[in-house]
Amino acid sequence: MRKGINQIIAVIMAVVLMFGTVACGNDKNKEIAIEEQNPIELETDENGETVLTLCKISVSNSKNELVIENPEDKEIKGIAEGAFAGNSTVEKIILPDTIEHIDKLAFRGCSSLEEINFPSSLTIVGSASFMGTAVEEVVLPDTVVTIEPMAFANNTRLKKLSINEGVTRLENIVEGANNLKRLYLPATITEIAEDFKFLYYLSKKIKKRIKRSASLPFMPVLS
Repeated sequence: MRKGINQIIAVIMAVVLMFGTVACGNDKNKEIAIEEQNPIELETDENGETVLTLCKISVSNSKNELVIENPEDKEIKGIAEGAFAGNSTVEKIILPDTIEHIDKLAFRGCSSLEEINFPSSLTIVGSASFMGTAVEEVVLPDTVVTIEPMAFANNTRLKKLSINEGVTRLENIVEGANNLKRLYLPATITEIAEDFKFLYYLSKKIKKRIKRSASLPFMPVLS
């Protein structure tokens, strides 16, 4: 009799545990679904502009692609400091054409990020903003006026970097990008950061094929 009661109790406990586990699982899935529907956080900065401050989703769709769209009542003007930093799953990001600035460290450590668009409204690329990504080609739009130091540093897969007309100062932006094959510099550059390591890196990288820039007769440009 005692044995039979114990068996009944065991069955009841197993059923309770099973349903309890399922309920927790459903709650967890619900939280994930909500997060995927609204994976970004927006704030208003000191200039009154809407900026993306945090992307808290681990992308797991078939393309590992994240498309960021403007809300109906707002235009996202910038990607804030560290917004995507350390996201190791996203491979492609599509930004809205309203983005004007990408702040420092914005995409630092996005080790799987291979492709991102640079909107035609972009004016500033912040320091170390793409450090350590997997982007292979960068062609900046004509609207960019400032590229801050180390913007594309330690990007070992970067092969082509094209800097647009309008940029006047060249910083050390590619330190550690050891596989860079093509570097295009505009004639508008009139100043280079006094960084010996950077200058040595450039001269060593392109010593076999040199094309002089009219505005920088001392500066070799890879074409």
